[in-house]
Amino acid sequence: TTGRSTSYNYRVVMIKGGTELDMRAHRTLSFDKDIISKTSSTTSSESKVLKKTPNQVVVKSRYRQVNCMKFNSSVIAIGGGSDIWDFEPDSSVWPFDVTLYDAKYAKKLKSLPGHRSTITSVYLHQDWVISGGKDASIFLWKPEGSENWSVDCEFSVADRRGHTGKITSLSVEGNILVSSSSDKTIQIWDLEGDSSWSKSTILNTKGVNYAQLKDGKILACCGKEIFCYDAETKQNVVNMRGHQGRISTLQSRYDQIVSAGSDGTVRMFDIRSGKNVRTIKSTSSRISNGTTNCLQWDENKVICGNKDGAIRIFDMISGERINKLEGHHSSVTCLQYDGCKILSGSLDRSLRLWNFRSLLSSSSSSNKALT
Repeated sequence: TTGRSTSYNYRVVMIKGGTELDMRAHRTLSFDKDIISKTSSTTSSESKVLKKTPNQVVVKSRYRQVNCMKFNSSVIAIGGGSDIWDFEPDSSVWPFDVTLYDAKYAKKLKSLPGHRSTITSVYLHQDWVISGGKDASIFLWKPEGSENWSVDCEFSVADRRGHTGKITSLSVEGNILVSSSSDKTIQIWDLEGDSSWSKSTILNTKGVNYAQLKDGKILACCGKEIFCYDAETKQNVVNMRGHQGRISTLQSRYDQIVSAGSDGTVRMFDIRSGKNVRTIKSTSSRISNGTTNCLQWDENKVICGNKDGAIRIFDMISGERINKLEGHHSSVTCLQYDGCKILSGSLDRSLRLWNFRSLLSSSSSSNKALT
């Protein structure tokens, strides 16, 4: 649908053939027919592009760019913004709100105002929405009734409890929130503590690009290395080396980590020994758009979102590429996989939903008919 005819309104488009998405076996992002029927405002040039993507659902964001996204069975949370102001001066829409969509009908539910700059990370934990931004602040939102949301807490420079640099990642396990920042620190927050929201800090002089809390361990990408910290003692347990460029993202399962970054490789490390046990050449590191910005790891498959706008799926055992998904027109900044579908966000202002099962059955070569 299209709201007021201004540059910042969002719209939802279902591509012809999108009904091929498997909507029976799992909780999926289906779209209200009433919404889909009102897509007449799509331009002819857009239509030509979208017709090449029969197995996608595309949500066009009102942001200048989509930087981060998370979804669960009920909501999709999107964060974006840009240093470039392209919104109407008299608009009541602030470009640095967290936007919530209904996960079933893709209808906009709510904008959550508070950030004063680009939103760089969002996280869904129980019924909370947690967001971090370039303004160095972290907001915790909680629902009040079916339609209203309020700020439960804010960690910021102003109250001397927050980071002093851009938030680069958020991760939650149990009642512990871990945040990383360009200020070279990882902060650990007890979400069930007293009113002071007790915290502790880990300092890493190399800067922290991304951090994940998993099984009591904090795994942090710092330059070309991965640092593993014990979440309770805050001690550095092991370091992992092997990447030849900046590491942007990682995912862990059991005692292993899969990571990727600007060197055009996906690497698997053993957390216990710190050894690089497997390396896959994912993209050409000779070109700047070979960087992997985000990834998801599930059993033997790893899904990488790249700076060139493509999503590449690899078999971690054989090292072979299973598929290359082309549809985004700019860098893929975020993606999430739930076992049946992939939702990806990009600097091209769109979110794309992919039918993962049909993609696995297609050719391992780039298949534009599917993507």
